[in-house]
Amino acid sequence: MSVERALGYPYDIPTQSYLLRNGTAHVWNENFPLSGRIPVLACGSNQSPTQLARKFPRGDVPVMAGWLDDYDSVYSAHFTTYGSIAATYHHAPGLRSRQMITWLDEDQLKTMHKTEALGVNYNFITFNDIVFTSDCTQKITQAHAYQSIRGLLKINNLPVGLQAIDCRNAPYLRLNQEALQNRIMTLFEYKGNLLNFIQQTIENKEERLYRTTRLVALSRP
Repeated sequence: MSVERALGYPYDIPTQSYLLRNGTAHVWNENFPLSGRIPVLACGSNQSPTQLARKFPRGDVPVMAGWLDDYDSVYSAHFTTYGSIAATYHHAPGLRSRQMITWLDEDQLKTMHKTEALGVNYNFITFNDIVFTSDCTQKITQAHAYQSIRGLLKINNLPVGLQAIDCRNAPYLRLNQEALQNRIMTLFEYKGNLLNFIQQTIENKEERLYRTTRLVALSRP
């Protein structure tokens, strides 16, 4: 795994809905049948066709863009196996963020579960009574999501938003992956460079888990 992959998180996020077909993003098809598929919100890299193509190189995955009220994509207090600090949802009344829903069939959901470290970094939960307004004006009131077990990453007792995600009324920093990792290196008083820091996270499982523990502790009041 490469440092470039770690720093690229959450990768290319389209501004519109799309259909991932055999690993390639295509124009959204309004006539594509969603019946029988499971709506799963994507708060971070699962919005990206690059990331989804790694997980679903074959078949169709409809990805619906829209606005989600009262939620934002923020960083989770954990490091991934590929070196990134990943995302989770933060709930706060008055927020409005640009989000996407992946519509998965049963087999695709099983595949997605395997990639999300269920029970370790994430729980699979249901958001009820949400307000998700898709670009085609369809309103979704219930969807599933992967929510961090580790909790929100906080700096100065505030969440940190993903710079790649448009959010209205968020009263905290928005950083890209590189800026965040540099900030964490400073807080950890790490003396090496960013390349080495990320490479160690990727290659050394014990160090990765230790750093995750430090992120969790850092985020507590």
